[in-house]
Amino acid sequence: MRKNWIIILCIVVVGGIGTYALMRVRQKMTPHVPHSISTPASADTTIIFPQKNDRLTIGKTYTLQWAGNGEGMTDIFLIDVALKPVGASVSSVDRLYHVPNTGSYAYTVPQRIDPGTYQFEIGTTTGEEFQIGK
Repeated sequence: MRKNWIIILCIVVVGGIGTYALMRVRQKMTPHVPHSISTPASADTTIIFPQKNDRLTIGKTYTLQWAGNGEGMTDIFLIDVALKPVGASVSSVDRLYHVPNTGSYAYTVPQRIDPGTYQFEIGTTTGEEFQIGK
């Protein structure tokens, strides 16, 4: 009888660990919404701020600036490019959908990200790499 309880306990523990791991993976994954839902910034969009030598601070608010068509809505992605030099893929760490395509947006750098090298993608345009620190 005791042997059966040990087996049941092992199954419960292993199942709990698997469920926890699956929940953590799902928590880190953000569903991808295609750009076609918003009117993307035009292909000739230029990202004005931030630029290559800019350094943003976690938790502070900055005015992102871009020049483009100014129509409809666009999407803004903050992309972590820290592993890009070693051939690893980049990942979006913050996604904003349906932002008015007015050429500026008050953006607060998320507290949950690590200091490092990032870039913004506004519509279909990817800006220069810049630094985010504490």
